[in-house]
Amino acid sequence: MRSHLIQTVSFAIAGLWLLTSGTRLTSAQVISVSELVQQKTQWKTFAEDGRKLQFEGRFEGRTAEAFQLHKFDVTCRLPSNIKLPDRMRAGQRLDVTGKFVSTDGKLSFLISRLVVRDTDIENITNLAAAIPENDSDKLMALADEFLPTAEFYSDKALQQEIVALQTRAVTLKRKLASGDLQQLRIVLALIQSLNLNQQLRDSLQFETLITEWQQAGVDLAALLKEVQKLDG
Repeated sequence: MRSHLIQTVSFAIAGLWLLTSGTRLTSAQVISVSELVQQKTQWKTFAEDGRKLQFEGRFEGRTAEAFQLHKFDVTCRLPSNIKLPDRMRAGQRLDVTGKFVSTDGKLSFLISRLVVRDTDIENITNLAAAIPENDSDKLMALADEFLPTAEFYSDKALQQEIVALQTRAVTLKRKLASGDLQQLRIVLALIQSLNLNQQLRDSLQFETLITEWQQAGVDLAALLKEVQKLDG
């Protein structure tokens, strides 16, 4: 009985430790910079509450003890024990942890932890190079991962990289779908939804119609109308 009681108390203490540890671990609210900007009206409240925040942003410029992030119009202040590398490049990603502080009514963001990373272009290029040549799904997933960032920053260079990945992915899917009318139609719908190159779209549409023409019992009159809609 005594050993059972000791075991029960031990489990209760362990559970309490896990609960309090989990609370400490989640005290920093992880958020994207775009989400943080959307909550701009609450920044003063965050400062009053001393809320700890963690987000990722793009380096824009620096002063002696502070720096700026793209699309984030509050200065990020560095404590004496944290330094930026001497040669920072515009657009490098920064993982930032800290909190808003208000001094004489002016907000700033006080850094408590900082991690410097590559630019988005470098990151997406390296990740794409590691994907096997025939894995179209991973290429599409990578493009989808970076799309919100490209849209938020209106980054044309990153958007071009994304389009290149999407084009590479659908070209692979098209190759695998050759001769399969149902799969070709799926790939064609994907190209149309992504609004990719018109020439690529027309070429695949023509291939789809040719494949349909080869099917038994095809409606040639309806097929001819579809062909007449094509350019060239």
